[in-house]
Amino acid sequence: MARQNISQNELAKRLGITSGYMSQLVCGTRYPSPKVRQKILDVLGMDFDDVFIIERDEREVSAR
Repeated sequence: MARQNISQNELAKRLGITSGYMSQLVCGTRYPSPKVRQKILDVLGMDFDDVFIIERDEREVSAR
């Protein structure tokens, strides 16, 4: 959002989602569906790796 000089609320409007949901996405308490992820990439005009970070679940690693 900073690279595009766009506020969280403005991005939520452009995506057609609520500002509350957008806040949860930014804070990491919720994760976007594939459809919302694609909309975010399209609106920001960026690649997946520029926007999202994939973290490994330590429980998954420990179970192996």
